[in-house]
Amino acid sequence: MSKVKYYITKMKKNHVLERVGSSQKGQWNILVASNVFSLHTPNEPKS
Repeated sequence: MSKVKYYITKMKKNHVLERVGSSQKGQWNILVASNVFSLHTPNEPKS
């Protein structure tokens, strides 16, 4: 469980993840632009 807390904290500090609302009825929002991550895998050539 400590790894989960570590990564959630890291993503919150990097403005990738935010919590909106209460702990029981709130939700997590992912704040990542679509061009930040590449879907390239090592076995595929880049297009």
